[in-house]
Amino acid sequence: MCAMPCRRSAEVLITISAPASRYFMTSLALSTPVLAASEARMRPDKTPIQSRGRRISAGVLRSRLAHVNYTATYDDNFPPGGPYPPTPFPFLESFKTWHGDGTEFENAFLPPAGGNVCFGVWKELGDHRVKLHHIGLTFNPDGSLSSIFTVDETDTVSPNGKTYTGMFDFKLWPPSYDAVGKGTPIAEVKGTTAATRITVD
Repeated sequence: MCAMPCRRSAEVLITISAPASRYFMTSLALSTPVLAASEARMRPDKTPIQSRGRRISAGVLRSRLAHVNYTATYDDNFPPGGPYPPTPFPFLESFKTWHGDGTEFENAFLPPAGGNVCFGVWKELGDHRVKLHHIGLTFNPDGSLSSIFTVDETDTVSPNGKTYTGMFDFKLWPPSYDAVGKGTPIAEVKGTTAATRITVD
């Protein structure tokens, strides 16, 4: 979700070329002491110790790219000072990536000054539901920081994993992180999300 309204365990397959393969093998040889140290940290039954990072179960939103449309159903002072479009209205369109480590990246159909690139963190809630907390920046014409915005989403993924729908709450804050989440936001928009997964084929 990026700021201004828009009208309207995993496996990795690596293919290595000949020069790259030599570099890869050299790097592997240099990393042998590290691998040995890793082996020393294994349990007696040789089962590796789990990563300290959060484990995201497969099937919900692990490493997925989606085309998302946001529809506003509630508008309090957005854009600040008006004019305010009647609800419901198309609020935003974007491409969003959900990463398996619990982070998220979004590129909105907006100019950069409007806050087109933003980031978030997410977790599973169970029953194919996820919760997202998202944050981004907007800028003045001179390049100075204009505001910070947050978006909180709760989404439900379809059983086939190809779509998801949910609710979002967008809030606009003063241009200081210390002010984020404190008091009344400059503006707030609430509404619904509808997304379709983008695949290779």
